[in-house]
Amino acid sequence: MLPRLLLVAAIAVAAPFGGAAVWAEPAATAVSIASGTLARAQQALATVTAERGQLEERYAAQLAAIDKLMKQRASWRRDREVASAKADSADTADRLTKIGTTVAEAQRAVDRARVEVNAEIDAELAAEPTPARAAELAQLRAKVAPPAAPKKIVLPHTDIDPLADPEELDQQATALRTGEAQLAAQVAGLDGQVHELERVDEVRKQHLRAVELGTRDDEQPHRTVQKAGGTTTDNPSLGIGTGGGSGSGAGGTGPNGATPDQFSSDRGAVTVALDNEAIVLGEVVDHATIDGLVRASRSSDPAARADAAKRARNAVADRLAKLKQQRAAIERRAAQLRGTH
Repeated sequence: MLPRLLLVAAIAVAAPFGGAAVWAEPAATAVSIASGTLARAQQALATVTAERGQLEERYAAQLAAIDKLMKQRASWRRDREVASAKADSADTADRLTKIGTTVAEAQRAVDRARVEVNAEIDAELAAEPTPARAAELAQLRAKVAPPAAPKKIVLPHTDIDPLADPEELDQQATALRTGEAQLAAQVAGLDGQVHELERVDEVRKQHLRAVELGTRDDEQPHRTVQKAGGTTTDNPSLGIGTGGGSGSGAGGTGPNGATPDQFSSDRGAVTVALDNEAIVLGEVVDHATIDGLVRASRSSDPAARADAAKRARNAVADRLAKLKQQRAAIERRAAQLRGTH
């Protein structure tokens, strides 16, 4: 205890003479504060996005389970299991609807934080910091910069010039290799988009199937149960006593009155940007494929978007294969010319 008291006394004595500066923590800069806000916003976005993915998987499994139950022979036990499963799926659907709004808000928070970081970087650079600090700020700006605008892929010519020497052919082959890498990246990206859109479409189809099953239940005759207080109409497949009316179950609309399309299309509308692909691939694939991408980018139907992405993926893959063949021919020509000298 005594040494600690002596240390505190020493700091207190040193404070009037500037000694406190030795013990003070360096003040956080406006840039570091804004960067921390951005990091927290990005983490929040990642968290809710992952939660939405888990809910989507759970919802798909629940709808598949309901579909399986409905194929079984009708019985009171099956009807009660169906009612319980529908209640669980309705709860999951409601959570999905709410978390979709949360994800959108989290994305806007990230965008606002990114703008704030860049503004603070500009302000500090205007104060002419040291060269080392300026380089650090430049690196930070590169990390937080929003995604660059899509750039059109321009492939080099593939014709073999009969008058070209081996060195010129080597340069042409190198340029073609760069183009191959760009096309391969596009194929991989489109593959991912096709997979995601097909998954979204599958969830949508399962949701529509649940709506169909619920509508079928509403059309079934309701059992009448005599009770002391009067007659109550009961539909066990919906899991509720209606008191003379019919329940909603998984009826013609989805959770919170949303239609199936409204429920399932929001993810597809924000997951991929096929209009950007149309710009990037403008000089790579044929006009029909580009037009298909543009039309699909305006559609809320994930199946239509997946089909357009798949067509584009196949067209790019075909162009990539032809590019590789032409580059190999150019390399063979260069080798032949070297063999003749």
